[in-house]
Amino acid sequence: MSLKININQDRLINLFLDLVKIPSKPCDEKVVAAYIRSFLENLSYEVQEDDAGLKVGGNTGNLICRIPATAPGFEPIAILTHMDTVVPCEGIVPVLKDGIISVDSQTVLGGDDKAGIAEVLELVKSLADGHYPHGEIELVFTISEETYMYGSRHLDLSRLKSRYALVLDEQGAPGAVINAAPYLYTMDIQCKGKAAHAGMCPETGISAIQIVSQAITQMKLGRLDNETTANIGMISGGHARNIVPEDVTLIAECRSLKLEKVTRQIEHMKSCLSLAADEMGGTVQYDIRQSFPGYTLEESNYLVQLAHQSALELGFNSSIRHSGGGTDANILNHQSITSIVLSIGYREMHSSHEHVYVKDMTDSVHWLYSILQAMSGNHGESN
Repeated sequence: MSLKININQDRLINLFLDLVKIPSKPCDEKVVAAYIRSFLENLSYEVQEDDAGLKVGGNTGNLICRIPATAPGFEPIAILTHMDTVVPCEGIVPVLKDGIISVDSQTVLGGDDKAGIAEVLELVKSLADGHYPHGEIELVFTISEETYMYGSRHLDLSRLKSRYALVLDEQGAPGAVINAAPYLYTMDIQCKGKAAHAGMCPETGISAIQIVSQAITQMKLGRLDNETTANIGMISGGHARNIVPEDVTLIAECRSLKLEKVTRQIEHMKSCLSLAADEMGGTVQYDIRQSFPGYTLEESNYLVQLAHQSALELGFNSSIRHSGGGTDANILNHQSITSIVLSIGYREMHSSHEHVYVKDMTDSVHWLYSILQAMSGNHGESN
């Protein structure tokens, strides 16, 4: 059976260019959703919208489109992409030169994740044009993924039949299979000291800045091991140069593939802050939340191996590895849908240097088709 599908590269490029020109920050994906809906309905497919937008304060919900099977014996599969991008995404000016699409504006390009959307739409169109055999495909276009996956958190899973999902949301040339991603905990920390005049009576004050400074010098931050990171991203506080600062706010996070490692790191950071506050007479309050759950699939997992072997058969440089970021797969893997993330061609995500290789996008469509062809028979789980 052929591993490749006949695709229209010019159409794929134009789809991508159209999509990135549409601003779609989180909770504002209505226009790009209308574009996707129109494309699929013109192919006579029904597109459903759930109520996730209402639940998160957005202007559209997640889109779900079922592509019926054209041949028996294939396992159903869901393919997910997200419709939102990070900002700035207004006035994007994409430029195609020497097979690379970049941006000629002080914005992101939006390849994360509109390269994935364009690839999915081209796949579906090519499947229909070529009458290729395949199983049932459930397309899901989520909202607000960049804000800790709000869309997939509120996805109406009763509309899906698939036990497996491909999430198109990793940078780099096609071939990388992401089988694990971290738990993320966010920490909002309030440190309180005592205000005093810095020139008249500083000894009567307690500097919250000094408390957090002493604590941070004792903290283990950055990359702690191959599975764990910790970061303090923002520090703010104080009122004037001549006032001993009474209040300081820290915005921090911890990530790890192992829940126990996140818990241990949080306790370490709290201990450093509490010890410094106790020593100087201040206080600390914590607001700590799990922003998304982590997951790990064994390398031997059916879907992991299927995607990996499909990439190798196409001649791609394929690897199985974990990611340091979260995607919709973090949510689905806790909802009984085995999900992996695939690299789909964009590079330098979330920056004005973001770019996409056209060859990578076409290779990604071939990879998706190869995976669809391998989804034959009924397979048990091996997580």
